[in-house]
Amino acid sequence: MARSGQSKITGSAKLNLRSNLLQNSEIGLRLATSASGAPLQLELAQDSLTNLGNGAILQGSLCKVAMKDCLISHCKRIGLHALREASVKLLQCRISDNGRGVVIASRSAAQIHGCSFERNIGWAIRFEAEGPEQAQAEPSEQDLGASRALNALRSDVTFNEFGAPSKGNAGRKRVRVDTRNAYVLCLGNREPGDGGQMVEPQVKCQKT
Repeated sequence: MARSGQSKITGSAKLNLRSNLLQNSEIGLRLATSASGAPLQLELAQDSLTNLGNGAILQGSLCKVAMKDCLISHCKRIGLHALREASVKLLQCRISDNGRGVVIASRSAAQIHGCSFERNIGWAIRFEAEGPEQAQAEPSEQDLGASRALNALRSDVTFNEFGAPSKGNAGRKRVRVDTRNAYVLCLGNREPGDGGQMVEPQVKCQKT
């Protein structure tokens, strides 16, 4: 099914999408939950998000998304952006020709396995550090409880394939980890082919 325009889903739900085409809009898919709101779970299979400003924006600790065999391509800014403690799983997806591929903000989590990344201008995968305001803010009891729960989560980037660099910087930036709030396991990522080199993350420690 082809769709032109933005899809917005709100409220408590467990939904499944399959074989949809989201294209030609500012944002392809936006999902948001609040700390006091209802959980939202979404599973996508064989869907395409293409020719967009941002492919998908996921927000909130109760927002959980799983994508399998999906295409995220030709998004001017970010293919997929998880923030405000959202959680995402990507399995055997193709992320190509975006401004940036997958961006995981501080305190969010991702499992990225068996995906292919090609010709993204910025980082194919980036785990961001928290901003100065977050780092300096005095945590509440609710925040501390949420942080303990989040620390039990681990982000995994495993057995993905990163295409060779093409023109300019396209495809050169693979994986960057610059957050001190989550544990990120990077394992078995490599370039294509039998002789493809292993891809190691660039780790940037944030000063405390």
